[in-house]
Amino acid sequence: MEKSIENIWNQGFLDEGALLAPKINKLYEAKSINTIDTFKSMYRKNYWFIWILLLVNVIGATAFTNIYLGMFMGALFVPILVLSKKQIKVMDAIDPTQSSFDYLKTFNDWLQNMINDFWVVYRFFYPLYFLGMVTFLGLMDTGEDGDHIPMAYRILDSEMVYKIGGVPVIWVSVILLLTGIIAFFSRPIYMFDIRLVYGRLMDRMQTMIKEMEELRA
Repeated sequence: MEKSIENIWNQGFLDEGALLAPKINKLYEAKSINTIDTFKSMYRKNYWFIWILLLVNVIGATAFTNIYLGMFMGALFVPILVLSKKQIKVMDAIDPTQSSFDYLKTFNDWLQNMINDFWVVYRFFYPLYFLGMVTFLGLMDTGEDGDHIPMAYRILDSEMVYKIGGVPVIWVSVILLLTGIIAFFSRPIYMFDIRLVYGRLMDRMQTMIKEMEELRA
């Protein structure tokens, strides 16, 4: 009767032989396994989705412009796929037989390392992909008046476009400015992408880790 509810709860969490320990441990074990299994499933689906994006970009760029742009667009996705495959192996190597707390902590450490590793790739991917899409739009056949002239050539031939030495400086300046802005904000863009796909599960893991650390204190 001298023990408070909080003390009983803490003892139950820390002591395998206490009355509350089995229920609390099973609860967090189930939640941990469910959360991590869901994350693994989503990660693998995202890996194959990147393959689909690669094929769509390669086929689209080749069909509507030329094979060289198709190869460029496809090459942008290769480092992402290689790193994704490597991260899947590291993810699967995490020992699920350890305690639910250690399992969550280990998985969360892998997640943070994975985010940092991918950031190195995506900081170059975003601006280069933007340039690829601009080139794609510029080389697309506009099909106007049946003359089938790509948009870039229409801009270069237009007398209304300001040019220096045949270079449309305003167009080029705008493209380079936007590329620089995308490169500068690539980290927030990348984190927005990550949060969009995995945000709910990341928040759930952080909440569970915090709760378990408080109970172990």
